[in-house]
Amino acid sequence: MRSATTAKNNVLILDGSPHTDGTIARLIAALPAEDATHVRLYDTPVAPCTDCRACRVTGRCAFRDMDVLYAQLEEADVLVFATPVYNDSFPAPLKAAIDRCQVYWSRRFCLGMRPPIARRKRVFLLSAGGADTTDASALVAQLKPLLTVLNGELIGTVHVGNTDRSPDLTAAVSAVKALF
Repeated sequence: MRSATTAKNNVLILDGSPHTDGTIARLIAALPAEDATHVRLYDTPVAPCTDCRACRVTGRCAFRDMDVLYAQLEEADVLVFATPVYNDSFPAPLKAAIDRCQVYWSRRFCLGMRPPIARRKRVFLLSAGGADTTDASALVAQLKPLLTVLNGELIGTVHVGNTDRSPDLTAAVSAVKALF
């Protein structure tokens, strides 16, 4: 059953994990949004930004591979970044998609569109890191500039550390459910 928070919202999950059965998949499964749009970026990779600057003039990317994702971003009410932590950052497929959101930066700062995306977004970060990671502060710092042009506000985060040691995810799953 969907929660009242997500019942009338368009939820977009950007999944940066290469695994369909790992920690991130278990956190995503805990989301109370059965009909969310789930984009697995390892399955639908996007080309990296080449800084061709076309978006500075047209407000559109010169490459067409993210057209569907751009539309999904613009229509989303709730945006979930679900990702492992790689070297205090996002995995390459998710980082490429984030970088390609340069289109929205260009719309705002080069073309004067304020906001570049009209629909306000509630944003959540679900992350997991091996070894001794204790939080996702590096990811949050990287998301902040992006959220200003996506018209998003980070509402909550859930981070699971020490995934190299197969941690108990009961508390993390409960925390994900509590976010919504």
